[in-house]
Amino acid sequence: VGREDPGRTGVDGHRERCFREGELGLGIPGLLGDRGILARQGRLVVVESFPVDSAKTKAFAAKLAQMGLDDVLVLVEGFDEDLALASRNLPNVGVCEASEADPVSLIRYAHVLATVPALRQLEERLA
Repeated sequence: VGREDPGRTGVDGHRERCFREGELGLGIPGLLGDRGILARQGRLVVVESFPVDSAKTKAFAAKLAQMGLDDVLVLVEGFDEDLALASRNLPNVGVCEASEADPVSLIRYAHVLATVPALRQLEERLA
């Protein structure tokens, strides 16, 4: 007994693609570049820096709410203990160092908030 293709099928029976042609297997450069998928979809927010004054979750959540971000990955250049402590109790917020970023983490969240130094570090890592 043959198995049917488990992929989604459209109205005309053809299998749908998750990404448009040419965007399959992009990895991090295709997601974060100037013309990357996240930028085109309006999901990439780039800031000069993202300082966290204290390890208070309430203040951190208010800062994200002020920016209109609720399901977000914060991409930073290095470990910040206050940022890690402030974000750990928020269910849809992740913090990732640029040296540990991977494509799955970048597409899991609705938005990616990245600092300029973190993006530069990613570019250097992938060059």
